[in-house]
Amino acid sequence: GTTAKPTANATISGKNLRLKSYAVDRLGADFAISPQDGVRLSNLVATRGATRVSGSAHLPWREDLFSNPAQAAGEVTLDFANLDLGDFAPPRFVTGVIDGRLTADGNVKQPALSLSATGREMTTMGYRLGAVQTRASYQRGRLHVEPLIAEDRGARAEINGDVWLLQPDHWRWLKDPRFDLKLTGRGIELADFWQHMAGKATIDAEVIGPWSGLKGTGDLQATALDFGCQRVAALTTSVRLADKNLFIEEARATLSEQSHLTGQGWLSFDGRYEAAIDTDALELTDIALLQDNYRIEGTVRGGLQGRGSFSAPVAAGQFDLTGMRINDLPLSATAIRLALKEGRLELDGQQTGLTLEGFYQLSGHDFQAALQATQLRLTPYFTALGREKLSGAFSGTISLSGNSDALSKMRADIAVQ
Repeated sequence: GTTAKPTANATISGKNLRLKSYAVDRLGADFAISPQDGVRLSNLVATRGATRVSGSAHLPWREDLFSNPAQAAGEVTLDFANLDLGDFAPPRFVTGVIDGRLTADGNVKQPALSLSATGREMTTMGYRLGAVQTRASYQRGRLHVEPLIAEDRGARAEINGDVWLLQPDHWRWLKDPRFDLKLTGRGIELADFWQHMAGKATIDAEVIGPWSGLKGTGDLQATALDFGCQRVAALTTSVRLADKNLFIEEARATLSEQSHLTGQGWLSFDGRYEAAIDTDALELTDIALLQDNYRIEGTVRGGLQGRGSFSAPVAAGQFDLTGMRINDLPLSATAIRLALKEGRLELDGQQTGLTLEGFYQLSGHDFQAALQATQLRLTPYFTALGREKLSGAFSGTISLSGNSDALSKMRADIAVQ
């Protein structure tokens, strides 16, 4: 033929090929070019162990095929079986074995892509996904997924919807990508995502709109939560995303049938917040950290409210403790007030015969506390420490001051009245 209208045929066959870290056991393909049929690749086969990739491609003839190849529209089909993703991506990013088909139509500027695939033993970023299946397509900047399903040990998660990341006519990122996605999850094992947490979760979420004005809703229900240091029987929350704020419409944590915490508020993308946490009954026996050395009983009622920014948090609250007992010895009712402002946490508490005042500086870690006692009965405290034979009463002041980074240099003063 001529350079403008060439005709050529070729057959490629190879064994034990390697390019850097990529290796192919066997490679074969037929290649043909002619003004009548254009450019055609057929019988493409590449194998590596159990992995097999086969495919074909066709580019119809155009007068400007070689001078302007970007405008040439063609089609490509790739079938893959037992494809180990670890051969193509770092294991920390993705692992697993997939089967499926990838097709492409159109030119390089406006391709139409379609993928159907199933995977097994899948992980991503260290998180376990199990068996995965998906059907997805891309055209004119729009990625469509319907759906992507991951199933593992009875858990099931599903994502479907659309994402617009690229400009329709160019491989250029949109300045403000758009989303229309739905996520559902059933029986999700939290230990698969957080090493030190156990429990199961159900999730329903939806996001829609441009990144600059993203909106969405979400519901979470979790049961049998175990954080290592604390167990929570159930957790439910509903959230809403709008105006660059995440609104926590309602959250409820149930430690037991007798212990509950509720909360609501909002967080902004620029670091501002407003939140409130309340309890009408929180049993101290349900707080694991308080039961390490002694049996501490009692009921907490009260709440904590805050509004400000994470760089300069502000909060205040009050809690009342009733029915308190330490190792079965009763204590008087106690009221505790907290206040956080300008990086300083202030605390004061009152009990019959006892007053506590103090502060802690969040930045410098300086602290100061003063305990004022008036005829405070010491018998319950001695008993809790295993000194049942000791008793008495104390009147006076105990003052502490120092820095939490240098507790060995803490100063303590005791004045007995």
